Amino acid sequence: MFILPHERALFRQTWNAGSFSHVDRAVAPHSWRICFRWSGNVQSAMALLQAHGITIIEGPTPRQGADGRPSQSIFFRGLDKNLLELMAANIA
Repeated sequence: MFILPHERALFRQTWNAGSFSHVDRAVAPHSWRICFRWSGNVQSAMALLQAHGITIIEGPTPRQGADGRPSQSIFFRGLDKNLLELMAANIA
């Protein structure tokens, strides 16, 4: 994951299958995009968010983790409107 300055905010670019992908182009000033590794599968992350009434704005989306493992990500907003990502490695 790369964090780069962009239009008075932070802009997250993720390397995915040989190119950069952008999840959220409309960045609010002074906001963050934060990725957390989820130890379970992506379905368990989705179930937890949905059980707490949190809207998933994108995903599951195929990604590649920093360790090179194929993964799935889901994206949602925190209470402070930051973009949050939960990335779960594909479990074989």
